[in-house]
Amino acid sequence: MLIIPMTGKLSWRNPPVITIFLILINCFVYFGIQSGDDERYEAAAKYYVSSDLAGIEIGKFVEYMKEAKRGEEVSLPEGKKLNDPVAVAHLRYKMMEDSDFMAKLNGDQIIAVSDPVYPRWKELKSKHEKMLSEVISEVYGYRPAGGSLTTAFTYMFLHGSASHLIGNMVFLWLVGCTLELAGRRSAYGLTNSAKASPSAADTTTKSPICLNACPKSSQMTSWERLGGRRLP
Repeated sequence: MLIIPMTGKLSWRNPPVITIFLILINCFVYFGIQSGDDERYEAAAKYYVSSDLAGIEIGKFVEYMKEAKRGEEVSLPEGKKLNDPVAVAHLRYKMMEDSDFMAKLNGDQIIAVSDPVYPRWKELKSKHEKMLSEVISEVYGYRPAGGSLTTAFTYMFLHGSASHLIGNMVFLWLVGCTLELAGRRSAYGLTNSAKASPSAADTTTKSPICLNACPKSSQMTSWERLGGRRLP
């Protein structure tokens, strides 16, 4: 049990201004800045599946795994073929999970410059990355494998759905008011900047299906709609 000594009383004369400010920021980010993320992410996911990009990258990944004697790890779900959206999501999940393969792929070691498919792959990949760069949660979501101080801060204000936002803000209000009135407001403001959204990591955990930070829409991504799955 956590016991917090109350030294102040909640009233309009002594409002929890920092807690209210944080709640307003989170709401502004979700309803304003993140608005449209679903549609942009949906478009990027559909482009990846419908273009040659999925076939090129996932095809190379299957070859890579077979050469490494790990072909059983890329077996398709029963009744699914490589051009099936469910199969694409399933294999992309595994591909993005394989850090060694991804490092080699991004380093032009899997698809070398001399490879005939290289120009086409680069063109498709560039367009796909440009589409993802317009998704707020992609740009400002925290990536555990390669995060920065900037995204370590900004990811806290991102939410995956209205229910996610409401749940966090209710918790922030209940706990934040208590902490703010129980201690010094300045100290609370500094410490709470690192805890503004208690479970914001739910939306920004690096998931191969979410492509780093999951957008809105009840935390269901385009990959899930196509039959994919999220990381636990």
